[in-house]
Amino acid sequence: MPEDRYLTRETLLLRLRDTGNQPAWEEFVSIYAPVLFSHCRKRGLSFEDASDLTQEVVRSVAKAMPGFVYDRARGSFRGWLYTLLRRGISRHFEKGGRDPLRQNDGESAIETIAGGRHDHDREVWEMDYRRRLLAWAMRRAKERFNDRIWRAFEETTLRERPIDEVAAELGMTKNALTVAKCRVTTAIREIAERHERDWEREAMRENRENS
Repeated sequence: MPEDRYLTRETLLLRLRDTGNQPAWEEFVSIYAPVLFSHCRKRGLSFEDASDLTQEVVRSVAKAMPGFVYDRARGSFRGWLYTLLRRGISRHFEKGGRDPLRQNDGESAIETIAGGRHDHDREVWEMDYRRRLLAWAMRRAKERFNDRIWRAFEETTLRERPIDEVAAELGMTKNALTVAKCRVTTAIREIAERHERDWEREAMRENRENS
């Protein structure tokens, strides 16, 4: 089994402060760039404009990271990233593009719904992030298991095929397949949770040390 390079004490947030740390930035872009792009598209930006704004936000993060100090009272890192994106989208429409979610009187169509557009957009952002984090964690978890164990998980959990059918196909007992499925599920959950937990814990520790 290859060493799991993602289960490290050195967290992504702190590694991003080193702008030359390519693996950290590749991890960051892999998780967050698709979420940024997707949110832009859902707000009505064209493919080209969404791509440009995604790159702009990533550049803003790169510029801010060397001196970045986490302040929990001001929210999470993901919340800060979301704020950067919202400001970028606002600037885009202020330049002359019409926000497709706004009515002629300047009020958002979604703002008429309880909670307002901001709450709706934030929920969409969080859902997109969770989906992307899960997909990323699944790719990382796949590196830990052999093909048969991964197929046991993939066929029964992702494709929702009957356990009996898959067990016979893979030459496994039902119990062995269930155990394999649970091992993969646990690994995915651990990778995703560690990613989030370490960002918060280590960032807060760094903030205390610099205060």
